[in-house]
Amino acid sequence: MPKDLIRLFRLKNANKVSSMESLRPPYIFSYVVDHDYGYTPNPYGDVLAIVGCKYKHGPNGRNNIQELAELNDWVIGTGGLSAESCGNGKLLYAMRVTKILKFNDYWTSEELAVKRSIHRGHTNRWPTEWYNKNIQVLLSTEFVYFGKQAINIPSALLAIQKKGQGFKRIGANLYDSTIDWLEELILTGGGMRGDPCVALPPDTSELFQL
Repeated sequence: MPKDLIRLFRLKNANKVSSMESLRPPYIFSYVVDHDYGYTPNPYGDVLAIVGCKYKHGPNGRNNIQELAELNDWVIGTGGLSAESCGNGKLLYAMRVTKILKFNDYWTSEELAVKRSIHRGHTNRWPTEWYNKNIQVLLSTEFVYFGKQAINIPSALLAIQKKGQGFKRIGANLYDSTIDWLEELILTGGGMRGDPCVALPPDTSELFQL
């Protein structure tokens, strides 16, 4: 991809000014997606959402990506070894944060209604917990999601992967080359490019009637 197109992409993003944005350079967060069911990350409806996987658990837990990320930050989800993921050395998705909502606003948004049916496929208590905590939801219209069609991470960038649980921030040594790669992926065919590694069936449990 020509560098001038990438520079135009960055300039366009840099001009998106909001009262929520900080003056610091964008961070790149990376973590392992152990279970890819299509609800978080949720790539449906031309908007990718990080809803309930990377948030602070418990009053004494440490802030996670959903608490720390700001507009224009990047989030990378790489593959895990579980049968519900795509394997190590793979990029499952990448997003630039273009909007942030509280969960209650996300859950009641008519524009994002398609996502509620996806969440109902996850049959445990978490959606109620997300609602009660009103956690922060990260949204993106500038993303690429591969799911079970995950692509290989270039050998020069394999260190962007987080090993084990938690998350990491990409350091200066790989910062520019990582952003160049991610922007090129989005410019040459972003959006949802594959199905989730495991598709869950619909569920109409009252648990999800919030």
